[in-house]
Amino acid sequence: MTGVPALAARFAFLPMCHLPSAAEPTHTVSPGFRGIRFASPRFRPRLRAIPRIATKTGKCCIYAYTVINGSLLVRDARQRAGLSVRSLASAAGVSPSTVSRIESAHMDPTVGMLTRLLAAAGHDLELSATKKPVPSIASLASAWHASARGDIIDWTRLRAFLDYLQLHPESTTTALRNKPAASGSALLDNILAGIAETESKERKFPAPAWTKSVPKLQEPWASPGTPRQQARAHDETPPALAVRGITLARSSLWRESADA
Repeated sequence: MTGVPALAARFAFLPMCHLPSAAEPTHTVSPGFRGIRFASPRFRPRLRAIPRIATKTGKCCIYAYTVINGSLLVRDARQRAGLSVRSLASAAGVSPSTVSRIESAHMDPTVGMLTRLLAAAGHDLELSATKKPVPSIASLASAWHASARGDIIDWTRLRAFLDYLQLHPESTTTALRNKPAASGSALLDNILAGIAETESKERKFPAPAWTKSVPKLQEPWASPGTPRQQARAHDETPPALAVRGITLARSSLWRESADA
């Protein structure tokens, strides 16, 4: 059976309790997730993403996504139950060395083993799988900021979006369906429209209707570089971007596949 680290899991220590209102998002810990102020600092180093921890009358509920390992869960459940390693092992019908290896992160427990150990400590284990949402081109309307030098595009976000489409081509239609709100940057609006048109043409389906409503740039824009670099960018610009007055080498956005 697959070990816990390979699962996106939700672990619930029962009985349940309500999170205090003070447990609000406080800081960014990784892309796509937000941090939480913890009731117990010892949970910080062992769980990634957004663990939620609250304590009320000695009871606790934990929601953990992208779990690194189950060692902390087993140790905390055992300590809350007031059990020694040997006592927990006896109650679960396993050897003390097994419990010790799990708690020290030298062994990744299977779901069955983790359920068994938590049950012996008076806790329940709940697992849930959530379908990963398909990113939308509409979310990229904020991928820029103004500066004295002009509009600064967040190329990393655009590349990440295109990387996703390359890995999940079946999601392209859904990802391109919704029109981005007017971003305030004519350059970004045209880049997004050009991306949608290019992806649609290469995957042989009609471009989203919203791309026709994005007016072309009034003044041409070219990616900065030496004359030689700009000449190369001109030759490698996708047609959908070129007709919008944008000179940008395809390789600046699209990562070519290994078999291309």
